[in-house]
Amino acid sequence: MGKLAAAIYGVKLMAKIYKGKFLIPIFAIFPFLLLGCSSAPSIENSGQCTGKIGIARNINLAQFKSQNFGSIGFQKLDLKPYEVVLTFDDGPTEDVTPSIISTLKDNCTNATFFMVGNNIEKNAQIGREVLKSGNSIGLHSYSHLSMQSLDNAAQIEDFEHVRQVAKNAFGNKFAPFYRFPFLKNTDNLIGHANDNGFNIMSVDVIAYDWEVNATSETIINNVLNGLEKNNNSGIVLMHDNQKINIETLPKLLDALKAKNYKIVKLEYRD
Repeated sequence: MGKLAAAIYGVKLMAKIYKGKFLIPIFAIFPFLLLGCSSAPSIENSGQCTGKIGIARNINLAQFKSQNFGSIGFQKLDLKPYEVVLTFDDGPTEDVTPSIISTLKDNCTNATFFMVGNNIEKNAQIGREVLKSGNSIGLHSYSHLSMQSLDNAAQIEDFEHVRQVAKNAFGNKFAPFYRFPFLKNTDNLIGHANDNGFNIMSVDVIAYDWEVNATSETIINNVLNGLEKNNNSGIVLMHDNQKINIETLPKLLDALKAKNYKIVKLEYRD
């Protein structure tokens, strides 16, 4: 029985039971009966995201298991023109990450956070807030050492260490994404990560938000110019341990929207 038919049947049944005495009051609340048969509106349907950059689509990287993406070192992710993937490295941090989460939420959009193990240990609850807000979490080593400075065994030990830390903090809710510190890859760790089902995620566009003289304007220009050079799409690298991004991110999202860019969320669902 459909929702409307069920509601009408209920009204008729009540009228029959009470011999019409309460027919008018029942029909007076009839619209509320219909509302009760409907599911609650989503944020997208409630108007809260009207005018916000939002999310254009999700890409489930489970279909590309153990493949590696980002034109700096690997193949470019199959993005449409004017599609952008936002990523943040080096958190979670107490003084920046919560503001980044809040700004993303205010704009009805999401990013992927590549987290450092020792920061997860210090700020696990903030990391869980990243997930709770709909963002994805990948791994970015345990202590942000260059893997090229470590021997093969130490590279794998570091990888397994951050993997266990993330599992302790997030269970199975983090994604099998790994980004090398400083984007300095090693064949040894690429092979180990891929053998364990991980995607290595490099980047296409660098915001250079860590530079001493970086301002919101220079960071936004770096991103927009970088996207233009990459056929107006790409994976963007920013950092949620750089305080400048607290004021930069809202402006960047506005600038991207003004130029008709769309945000794509990376996720992993088997």
